[in-house]
Amino acid sequence: MKRLGIAAVLALFPLVACSPEPRAFTASGTLILAQASFVSDISAPCEGKDGYADIRRGAQVKISDGSGKVIAIGALGAGKGSSVGNVGAYNRQAITHCTFVFEVKDVPAGEAIYGVEVSRRGVINFTAENADMIALTLG
Repeated sequence: MKRLGIAAVLALFPLVACSPEPRAFTASGTLILAQASFVSDISAPCEGKDGYADIRRGAQVKISDGSGKVIAIGALGAGKGSSVGNVGAYNRQAITHCTFVFEVKDVPAGEAIYGVEVSRRGVINFTAENADMIALTLG
C-alpha cells in the first residue's frame, strides 16, 4: 500500500510543477485621439497638436502596480488616422480620429489592479485579465 501512495503523489507532482503562474505578461491596447486634436494627411502618420502635442509615436506608456509604483514602460506606436467621406473645396478626406497602438512587455504578474498612463495624462486602472484590450480615449 505504501508504494501505491508514493506513486500517486509522484504522479500528481509533474502536473503541479508544469503549470506555474506566469511571472510576467504583456499589456497592450489602443489610445484614440479624437477629432480636431491632431494634424495629419490621411497617408501620413498622425500625432497630437497644441494641448495634445505630447501624444505622438514614442510617447511613454507606463504600467504601475496597485501602490502606484511604475513597474514597466513601453511606447506608443505611430498614429493612424481614420477618415469618413470627403469634405471641403478640394474634396479631401476628413480624418475623424487618430489611433495609436501600444504594447508594454514584461509586466510583473501578481497584482490585483494595475495602472496605465500615457505621457502625463493620468492613470487608468485595469486588471491582468483585461491587459490585452486596454482602450483609452483623449480629446
